Amino acid sequence: MTKEQKTGCWLALIALLISPITITLKGLVLTILWRWFVVPVTGLPALSIPMALGISLIAGYLTEQYIKQPKDDDEDQVHSLIVGIVKGFLSPAFALFFGWIYHSLVR
Repeated sequence: MTKEQKTGCWLALIALLISPITITLKGLVLTILWRWFVVPVTGLPALSIPMALGISLIAGYLTEQYIKQPKDDDEDQVHSLIVGIVKGFLSPAFALFFGWIYHSLVR
């Protein structure tokens, strides 16, 4: 196995291990935002995390955009993985933070 193949295997393993954590975090944040903004206005029931993940899946499916990336070398693949992991944690964190600010203004 070449060095590039080993690097690719490690990157894939890391992505596989981190993905369930960031996906669950996204669902948790959606349940909180839903409870803050949708339930009071519409009277709809609160969401469970699996239901939030399903809604998130639908929204992502409907709004998915494909951006063709140029072929990268190993260092760029590592950088892309790190950027993906950081986005996986920061995106829900920022959504929750700004949602909390907006929720505080509505009270």
